[in-house]
Amino acid sequence: MMSSPTPHEAGSPAETAWSAGDHNPDRANSLCSRAVMAWRITALAFGALIYLPSIALALLLPDASAVVRFSLFAVAVMSVIFGIVMPKLRYRAWRYRLGTYAIALERGVVVKRTTCVPYHRVQHIDVSAGITDRALGITSLKLHTAASGTDAILPALTVETAETVRQFVLQRTDRDPGV
Repeated sequence: MMSSPTPHEAGSPAETAWSAGDHNPDRANSLCSRAVMAWRITALAFGALIYLPSIALALLLPDASAVVRFSLFAVAVMSVIFGIVMPKLRYRAWRYRLGTYAIALERGVVVKRTTCVPYHRVQHIDVSAGITDRALGITSLKLHTAASGTDAILPALTVETAETVRQFVLQRTDRDPGV
């Protein structure tokens, strides 16, 4: 039995073959693998606010004890490791399913979270991409509902997959495609 392809990366057979009409609600879809690079760039850029001052302090404090210097270097090393390892773990933890009545998002490295948003609750959908995302050709979908705590973000999709998922959700909301 052949299962239907899932939306993955631009240009892959799955990307070109998958359409909103032939989804499999029992199959979890992955994010675009370029998410790892985008999240690493962001984590290391923000991590630089921690590890660069830590290294500078460790080098510039001549009177600091070996323990203090070691601690500062350890903070720097851990923030770099965190910026390299966590995005890969985060990517592996992310899945989404386009069901008959709702979209289910599964994520979380330390704390696993599952969010189900019924299609009829979706009021509008935002498509957004930051500088890093645009450079890597990925985008995010944000599904807005009436209750702000139930909004759902589906990050790091290819532009084509984001549009396909957006159209799929809109078909099930019974709303104007201009949403």
